[in-house]
Amino acid sequence: MNVQIPGSAPQTGKITVSDDLARFKGNLQNSIDMMDCDLDCQAKGSQLTVVAALNVASLALIVFNSLMGILGGWNKCGRITQTYCSFVACFLQFAVLIACGTMLFTPYAFTCYGSMQPTFTKDSMWTMHDDYLTVILLWASQFIWMFIFFVIGMCGAVRVEK
Repeated sequence: MNVQIPGSAPQTGKITVSDDLARFKGNLQNSIDMMDCDLDCQAKGSQLTVVAALNVASLALIVFNSLMGILGGWNKCGRITQTYCSFVACFLQFAVLIACGTMLFTPYAFTCYGSMQPTFTKDSMWTMHDDYLTVILLWASQFIWMFIFFVIGMCGAVRVEK
């Protein structure tokens, strides 16, 4: 008895046991290949650590710039340092974001993106996929923060006439 679902193509083929076994074997081979990829991603590195370290360096310069801005409330040397540091921090952060983008969007990193191998411990639910998504989201948000920090940093350069 053939059952036809309205609006769908007629079902003419039959599924045999050999088709099921071939599909199962293919799925098993894909999961074995992905396990090898997971181990390669962790052994060779997906450059997520390098990306994180570069972002920390650029954000540390922004923190230094912020401290100079606070000091600039009482001292003109702090205001001058903050003004020039804002330009340097903005350009450095932009360069870091471009460099990180070249590391994040490689074919190898995309392969690691699909990895569901735990990265912290064997019992952890945190995977390489989670690491990659977190780094991508933080990287993308820094494009917005870069301009916000630059505008805030330029506030010390404005002179208000009395």
